[in-house]
Amino acid sequence: MNWTISSAMNERKLDRRNVADIYPLTPLQEGMLFHEELEPELPAYWVRTAMTISGDLRPDRYRQAWQHTVDRYPVLRTGFVRSKSGRPLQVVHKSAALDWHYEDLAHASPDEIACRLSELGETHDRQPPELNRPPLIRIVLVRVDESEYRLLWWKHNIVLDGWSWPIVLRSVFETYEDLLQGREPARDSGAEFSGYVAWLAAQDREAAKAYWTDYLAGCSDPA
Repeated sequence: MNWTISSAMNERKLDRRNVADIYPLTPLQEGMLFHEELEPELPAYWVRTAMTISGDLRPDRYRQAWQHTVDRYPVLRTGFVRSKSGRPLQVVHKSAALDWHYEDLAHASPDEIACRLSELGETHDRQPPELNRPPLIRIVLVRVDESEYRLLWWKHNIVLDGWSWPIVLRSVFETYEDLLQGREPARDSGAEFSGYVAWLAAQDREAAKAYWTDYLAGCSDPA
């Protein structure tokens, strides 16, 4: 299907040579987009996950593993634009460079490390990416000891939810191990999100509305 794209969401022009696919949003994604555009200063769907990695991590290979995972999954190369008619669309890019930041604080004091981690967290919390510039994830890796790292991972819920982000994380660590062992990392992404969007669009909305109207008939308070 051919779509005419405008630059209504921001001033950055879409590079058509880097477009792999275009399709509509799901209703849930449309709701998130509505709130993002309504209150851009409150990035409610820009979520941070923090974790500790212990061991002899190689940051260069770890970054490679993250980039490979972005290359592997179309949803991580997806941005959001509006057509000339104003319809929101998601655009899968052929390539998208990982937003990566690394710092080595292994020789800093505990107070300095805590202060810097807090500063990084607050700064990136307030600076989500533009929605038409994938990947809508950001990685900050900080070495805090000889064999200990803090990973700060931001992701936008419009492309990743609580069910899907563990799949991404598993892919990263499996890819990292493959790279260390000299093996070719997996490239098959499995079922693609575009298939779900197509399935959803084919559903009978009136039947779904009737089902939920009946199911929620006894509810009077908003949830």
